[in-house]
Amino acid sequence: MHLSATRQAFGLTRIELDTHRNAEGNEASYWSDDAVARTEFLAARYTDFAFPPHFHETHAIGIIETGGQRFSQAGRSSTVMPAGRLCVINPGMIHEGRAAGPGGWRYRMIYPNRDVITAALAGEDLSKADAAFGANIIDDPELFCSFYDLHTASQRRESVLERESRILLFLARLFTRHAGLRQKRRTGSLGRRSVDGLREYLHANWNSDIRTSDLATLLHCSQTHAVRAFSREIGLPPHRYLLALRVERVKEMIRNGLTLAACASQAGFYDQSQMTRHFKSFTGLTPGSYLQGLS
Repeated sequence: MHLSATRQAFGLTRIELDTHRNAEGNEASYWSDDAVARTEFLAARYTDFAFPPHFHETHAIGIIETGGQRFSQAGRSSTVMPAGRLCVINPGMIHEGRAAGPGGWRYRMIYPNRDVITAALAGEDLSKADAAFGANIIDDPELFCSFYDLHTASQRRESVLERESRILLFLARLFTRHAGLRQKRRTGSLGRRSVDGLREYLHANWNSDIRTSDLATLLHCSQTHAVRAFSREIGLPPHRYLLALRVERVKEMIRNGLTLAACASQAGFYDQSQMTRHFKSFTGLTPGSYLQGLS
C-alpha cells in the first residue's frame, strides 16, 4: 500500500507498508521513514523462513517479541536470541538466522544509517572500533520498551518530533551503555529560562511540523541534549508536551463548532483516528463523547 502524497508533511512518503504473507504463516512488513534519516524498519513473524549468510552495511538493531531466533555468526557456534531481549548486529558481520523452535519468532528491527547515529551521539567519536557492540544479545528491559515505543511510533505515523525524539534517545542510551562509548562531560547545563523559551516556541507553532533540529537550534545544543533538557525541566518530553497542547486546542475547536475531521487536520494529526486515540489518552473521553457532553 503506497501512502498518498498528502502525507508528505509527516515524512512518510517513502513508507511502503507492504505486508507479505505466505501459506506457512510467514509475515513481514517493511517501511523506510524519512523523518528519521530514512531509517529502515521491519516487523515480521517467521515460522519456517531461514536467512542465508548475509550482512548489513548499517547496524541492525531489534527486539524479539515472541519465540526465538537461532543466530549464527560466521566461524562461531550458533546461539538463540530469546523473547524479551534486544539484538544487535554490527555492520559487515556475516550472519544467518532461522527459527529456534517450531513456533518461529516475531521480531522488530531497525537499520539506522550513520547520519541518525551521529545525531544521536552528538559528536561522539564514531570510529569503527568504538561503534561496535561486543555482544549480539542484550538484556536491558528499559531499552527493550524504548525500542518497542519508537518502532510503533513510526508504524502509527506519529508526529515527526515524536519519531525523532524516540530514536535519538534510544540510540544514545544503547551506544553509551552497550557499545563502550562514553558521553562527554558537559561544561554547563541549560537553564529554565532557555527551556521556557522553547516551550513558548511550541505554543506558537503547536500545529506545525516541528523537528528536534528546531529545538537544538533554539537551545544551541545537540538534538539529544535539547530533548533531555526540556524533559528534565518541564516534566514531559517535547513530543508529549506538544500532544497535550494539541489536545487542548482540539477541545477549543470542538467548542467553536468545527467538525472532528477539521479538528484533526488543523491540529496537525495524521488522521482523525490518531486524534481520537491521543484525545482519549489525555482526557479519558473520545472527541465525540466530549462533544456530546457540551450539548
